[in-house]
Amino acid sequence: LLLPLPARARPFYLTHDLIPLEMSGGFVRDTVGWRAALSWAVSRRVYRWRLRRILFAPGARFGYVTQATQAASRRAFGRAAERGVWIGPMMASTVAARAPAYGPAQDEANKGSQPYVLALGTGDPKKGLDSLLRAWCDARVDERLQLVLFGASWKGQGHRWIEKALRDSGSKNVIHLGPVSDAKLKSLYRDAAAFVFPSYFEGLGLPPAEYCCEGAGHLILRDIPALKELYGDVATFFSTQRELV
Repeated sequence: LLLPLPARARPFYLTHDLIPLEMSGGFVRDTVGWRAALSWAVSRRVYRWRLRRILFAPGARFGYVTQATQAASRRAFGRAAERGVWIGPMMASTVAARAPAYGPAQDEANKGSQPYVLALGTGDPKKGLDSLLRAWCDARVDERLQLVLFGASWKGQGHRWIEKALRDSGSKNVIHLGPVSDAKLKSLYRDAAAFVFPSYFEGLGLPPAEYCCEGAGHLILRDIPALKELYGDVATFFSTQRELV
């Protein structure tokens, strides 16, 4: 939104996350380069200005998906953010055809003979795949497990980064599927020995929620406030790179 809605409309805004305000210029510089960091410094200010102008406009109401996002809003905007209410996560019941009986990525991942760990492979720096690939090499998993990555390419360049990272790191036994259908994704979730989500910033974490609905293996998450709040009773958390290894 560029302009606030009129007060008579009684708008309600549900705030999913404030990642653009939580990310630092240093993080952007270290992950995607200094030019992106300079652009980020400008866009971050514009984002803050637009958000303040819309959320706190006369007649506007707003809420937060997680208490972690609520706390982030209070840090960013002070007392003005206290008008917002915590809504909590909601999952809609969806009706979808069950996935066919084939194994996940049956040709690519050779599921029948080898267990695999599943992870998001978009190449988005915020999602921490660099951390996971380093841990995968350091753990020397060898042939005992496969790492299966899925997801569309982040900004059209994420997949190129992943392929380069795999070449540079010499990661073994990693399968990069790219985009998959809903049916195949459900099958991937169901048959995975574990789902690893090393994201640095989240407002909700939809892939872990999907895995909780479909999968039965281990759920391994980075220890950040939103993920700890939502998955604290079902996941194993890591804080350091060594713990991830």
